[in-house]
Amino acid sequence: LKTSDVIPPQITFNPPAQKPKTNEIIFTAKVMDDVRVRMVWLFYKAKAHQPFIQMPMSPFAEHDYGASVPFDQVQADTLWYYIQAEDFAGNKNFVGKPEAPIAVALTKDLDPPVIKVTQSLNRNDQGVFEINVQANDQSGIKEVHLKYLTNSGVSGLVPMKLTHGDFYQAKFTIQDPELEKFDYFIEAIDSIF
Repeated sequence: LKTSDVIPPQITFNPPAQKPKTNEIIFTAKVMDDVRVRMVWLFYKAKAHQPFIQMPMSPFAEHDYGASVPFDQVQADTLWYYIQAEDFAGNKNFVGKPEAPIAVALTKDLDPPVIKVTQSLNRNDQGVFEINVQANDQSGIKEVHLKYLTNSGVSGLVPMKLTHGDFYQAKFTIQDPELEKFDYFIEAIDSIF
């Protein structure tokens, strides 16, 4: 008794983030077949009148496939896409279709991180300065640091350590025998760069 495979692969898909946290738009899908999946493709375009760009989705775990599109390749506010899965018998299934693709509005993180001082700069009896801040950004924080310049021209860069959640702390000394005062600022860099 010979049976033939007539059931297409099943696709479970979560749409990509509208505001990507990285410099790429990440697509993932769970694809299962009653026999075996042959290929999973992502088709995308940034302008409605353009042809779709075809990209293979790579397996990264059992039944999980992924592909990423660099944000700078899109350079548009909307991305149209669909996903196609095919098994070895040629059965196909889609999420979206060429004639009815899925549209996702895209906005890159252009907002700078927000910094809030939670403990003002103070100096203890041993001459160690300490300051605590809270820094957050919708795409995450890559680093936080304090830069200073003393009245005699000594400058420094002090990395701030993540203590918990989105709270950062700097403890530092300034090696300047002529220190009377200094100016400083705190800079936070978000994860997108």
